[in-house]
Order: sequence, then C-alpha cells, then structure tokens
Amino acid sequence: MDVLRLHNALFFGKQLRLPSQSVLSDFRKKLKPKGFRALFDALVKQLGLNSLIVALDSSNFKAYANKFRKVKSDKNAGWLRRKSKAIFSYKLHVIIDAEREVPIVFCITSANVNCGEKFGQIFPNYYKHRGGFLIPVIPLSGQC
Repeated sequence: MDVLRLHNALFFGKQLRLPSQSVLSDFRKKLKPKGFRALFDALVKQLGLNSLIVALDSSNFKAYANKFRKVKSDKNAGWLRRKSKAIFSYKLHVIIDAEREVPIVFCITSANVNCGEKFGQIFPNYYKHRGGFLIPVIPLSGQC
C-alpha cells in the first residue's frame, strides 16, 4: 500500500510510464535547491510521514573543485580523510522514517562535520536519546 501511495504522490498513473533521462535532467537543472526543497517537503507532507521511529544516516560525496587553487571555488565543502587520502567533499545527513524506509529530513554540510557531535545544530527539531534513538521535538516538516 505504501508503494501505491508513493506512486500516486509522484503523479504516476496506473501505467508506470517514467519520463526520459533528458527530461529528468532538464527538470532537475530548472528546479534548483529551493525548488528541490519545496518538492521534497510537499512529498513528505503528501505521504503523511509522521512516524515516531526514525533513523539517521550520512554519506560523503566528492566536491568537484580544483584542489590546487589557493582560493577554493566551493567554500561549503570541507576536507575529509579516508584511508590516508584527503578528499574535498560534502556530507549528506538524512533522517528516515524507519517504518517505511523513506527519507523525511535531509541536510547537506561540509564533509568535516560530525553528525554525532553537532546533531543539535544540524537537526534542531530532533532530540538524540542516549540509546541512539531519534525523537521528533515538533511535527516532522522535512526541514533541518
């Protein structure tokens, strides 16, 4: 039932006909970060994701920047060390609805931000319980 709700929320009809890769690419370019955030928030609201069982995960992804320049072209990225190699990258922090396995809140920071140490600053609407559980402080809104 959740998959059907997700398909309806994404405006796919009974015949699951996906747009071409070029259409999706053009749409993503026109959407920009604020538009993506609005789309994400609308999807979270439409799906009615308000679970009390949530989980946090983060992943790093490389910033496309010239590491030999004196002035960094991207001031929002940060250095991360992996296997004795320095990587200039970002970190994507995601809180998911653990029951439905759907992301409900995301935040992108520089790679050197440790979510465990700065959890309250990254996700002010959540309280981190001693046992590692995440408890929403206010109703979930898709914002961090």
